[in-house]
Amino acid sequence: MKLRSLLDSRAARVAVVALTAAGALSASVPASAQSVVTAVNGDPITSFDVAEYEKILRLERKPASSADALEAVVGDRLRYDEARHWGIDSSDSDLSQQLQKVAASVKMDVSTFTQASAKAKIDIDTIRAHLRSIAAWDNLVRARNKGVGATEEEINAAIAKGGSDKVTSYRLQQIVFVVPVNPSPAVLQARMDAAKALRNRFDGCGNGLQLARQLPDVAVKEPMTRNSDSFGPALRKVLAETQKGMLTMPDRTTNGIEMLAICDKNDGDSSTLHDQVQKDIIASKLAGVSAQMYKDLRKTAVVSKD
Repeated sequence: MKLRSLLDSRAARVAVVALTAAGALSASVPASAQSVVTAVNGDPITSFDVAEYEKILRLERKPASSADALEAVVGDRLRYDEARHWGIDSSDSDLSQQLQKVAASVKMDVSTFTQASAKAKIDIDTIRAHLRSIAAWDNLVRARNKGVGATEEEINAAIAKGGSDKVTSYRLQQIVFVVPVNPSPAVLQARMDAAKALRNRFDGCGNGLQLARQLPDVAVKEPMTRNSDSFGPALRKVLAETQKGMLTMPDRTTNGIEMLAICDKNDGDSSTLHDQVQKDIIASKLAGVSAQMYKDLRKTAVVSKD
């Protein structure tokens, strides 16, 4: 699966430049270093593909065994091929948005995610193909299910139940406590304790961020402004429960131990809440449809050992 260049999209262009500058653009792997492990509908999957997807799954904080990676490759191939069968692909804008979603799902901004990709030495063509498959499949699901919507009754019931939060605008800064590669439990615990100590002393983004910058092996990222609807449900809940001027709980990630400083937060109005609830309901319905569509597709796929 070759991908068109992402360079027309500014956000994606920045991501690609960051990946390439950090060394994520892998050299071509000699055929002798690869072996075909299986084929899906006649399309070969190599040991290189599986190894790269193990790294992608770890970056996305998902189970990353060889079997998990192989199934992920199969899934991406099937989804992308099915979308193309219906004449549907993904645009550069779709890829940029998908990159932002994937990054947000693991509590990163695009820049941090691409840096983590580079550090993991993920082949850039592979991660592009992964993003394109997800985006093209999402486009297919929406195209074939245009009738999926949310009634006013459903929206009002969800609002009354408190089933969705208002869209909140956040100004955030990420704080990362650097952790050595393969740290011992004692070292990891010491870094976690240091992060918790900073959280207890943090008294606002002014003094608090300055204090963080003075600590050894601690990085304070550039500020970013995001709406809550760009985050996954888990992170959205964490941010909603954290007061302005405070830090989220320390979280172990591929980058180290991370926290988010909430420097500002502003809730949206009732019309924004209505729109967000509507989007959440439709997204939930489409997720169910997508899962069933893939289940049916997977049943008919021919996956064979070489």
